Amino acid sequence: PSPRRRVYRDFPGHQKKTVFVELESLSCNKDMAALNAGAPQAPTDHQATAAVRRVILDHDGGADDIVALALLCAAPFADLPESYPSVAAAAVTEGGASSPAAAADTQRLSELRGRCHAVALIGVVVTDADCYAAPAREASEKVLKLFEPLRRSVSARQGSAAPAVPPVRVASFKGTAEPFPDEWRKDCIAIGDLPCLNTFDDAAAAPGGDDDGFDEGMTGEELMARLVLDAPAPVTIVVTGPLSSVAWCIRTHGRAWCDKVDEVVVMGGAVDVKGNVIATNLPKKVPTAADAGGGVPSVDESAEWNIYWDAPAAKAVLTCPFLDGKLVLFTLDATNHVPVSQPFVRSFGKIHRKRGREEAAAASALFPRHPSSLAQLFGSAWAQVTFLALQFGETRGYFAWDVLTAAYVLEPRVCTFYQCTLDVNATRGSPSEGRTFRVDDKSGPLCRVAKDVDNGAFYDLVRLVAAVV
Repeated sequence: PSPRRRVYRDFPGHQKKTVFVELESLSCNKDMAALNAGAPQAPTDHQATAAVRRVILDHDGGADDIVALALLCAAPFADLPESYPSVAAAAVTEGGASSPAAAADTQRLSELRGRCHAVALIGVVVTDADCYAAPAREASEKVLKLFEPLRRSVSARQGSAAPAVPPVRVASFKGTAEPFPDEWRKDCIAIGDLPCLNTFDDAAAAPGGDDDGFDEGMTGEELMARLVLDAPAPVTIVVTGPLSSVAWCIRTHGRAWCDKVDEVVVMGGAVDVKGNVIATNLPKKVPTAADAGGGVPSVDESAEWNIYWDAPAAKAVLTCPFLDGKLVLFTLDATNHVPVSQPFVRSFGKIHRKRGREEAAAASALFPRHPSSLAQLFGSAWAQVTFLALQFGETRGYFAWDVLTAAYVLEPRVCTFYQCTLDVNATRGSPSEGRTFRVDDKSGPLCRVAKDVDNGAFYDLVRLVAAVV
């Protein structure tokens, strides 16, 4: 197990902070007291130079999923060589004078390198849940192609850990409960039409034409299994949609697959807050007890959509003994603290504007497809959903559910965690179908559940990445 997991397993009294320290550094009672008191610890030199985290993203095509994908695509900046900013400087150097824009990029890049893990995105699975699979896959491939120059620039350092264009496949699952609302599923079409994702000059440069080394007929769950089993080091699975593919891998390959997994980082569930599956959001008229005079809806608003869509799969994952200590959950309890507000979305326009012509020229060397495209992509994708807070109220607005989950892979200290054992109500037709709840079963796998989010640090991290790439 990694040092990160050992800390939690060996010292179960630690409930407050995500602490990243080597066991060898716990050499005195003072260190132990700091852990159990939840005192934050600085990363060690070893952690600062830790190996690249290999990541598979399993998403379901919503606006937030695509932004999460883009954030992970940008993550190789943390593994760039120290000389990398000079590439940008060379693009705008005149008369031997370095550009102020290049100096600013160098400073931002240095700050990010000090804060974030280096990430190698090795594959993408699209689940046909909160999206339509074909346009969601197309949008994903456009994002990956957009970042290809950046990824190629670090491939020599990351080697086989970092394919320039990771494979994308669609999972075969259709869910066990009601489908996501149709008006939500259409978002992936609009995302794929964004101008910043359609900058390719000819068909040869367009997404989808690369040979990624995998059979085109392979399903998303088969791709996930193959990538993990064949990986030279443990893989982190980030799931921002339903857990169907992870459950299939467990069912098909058992412990052999789980042993090759570093963490399963999940956006899903609601433990101490209301869920977001409500009768008015269900695409069909769901029979209610009120129809028979009982006055109680058939869904009790305790479930969250990603878990509800395939509750048996979620139950299989959260209760899998082979994933003990490897499960990390971002439930609505945490994601409710990161609303996608109008001021936040509009700030990406300021990032793009402040770069100016000179900075755009510098960025074009780093990111030749389109200067400042990350700020444009983040802002444009999220701009499509800010109206929801006005229409339905702030508590039913749009939140950075999936981006917070992905940000944890880069910067684990964006929130604190507590440990518990969880289960899921998988009874079809139950009012609480898909509800995630704590259990007292000490033999069950421990999960780390996100609790207190430093939303200022989260927003700053996303904006900082957008200012560099």
